[in-house]
Amino acid sequence: MSGPLDGLRGIAVTESPSAAYAAGLFALLGADMVSIAVEPGADEGVDLLQSLLPEADFVLEDCARRVLGEAGLDVEGTRVAHPNAVWCAIASRKDEVRADVTSAWQAVAGVLLALHHRAAAGVAQRIDLDLRTLKVAATAEGLPATLPLAFVPTTIDAS
Repeated sequence: MSGPLDGLRGIAVTESPSAAYAAGLFALLGADMVSIAVEPGADEGVDLLQSLLPEADFVLEDCARRVLGEAGLDVEGTRVAHPNAVWCAIASRKDEVRADVTSAWQAVAGVLLALHHRAAAGVAQRIDLDLRTLKVAATAEGLPATLPLAFVPTTIDAS
């Protein structure tokens, strides 16, 4: 699908709806998206992710670190090996639909800002979306105060 994000490539590593929602939003805006379900003990998802990372502009991930580790994925090592990919970790729970939708929109905003930063400074970032802050942001009263706090970008150290 053609759109303003045509030419961007993203990977969604999913366990709950958050990354899938965000991937859908990116796809609607024209980004090429691949979704991967990672299951403990299954090498296919990790192998696919490793093969796609060299061409990826960003990764959306809503899996618990335990699940990724059990699947054989070293997230920090993968990020260092592919320093140009913006990595967005979305804290999520399978029973929090409102937080999933809110976190998807926050992920899109955070990744787009991080991609803009990468284009300007040549450095990719890691974004951690905190579920507790997102739940507060999902309320009308909490949104103005927490919007800038919902994601925390950090620079990827490629050394």
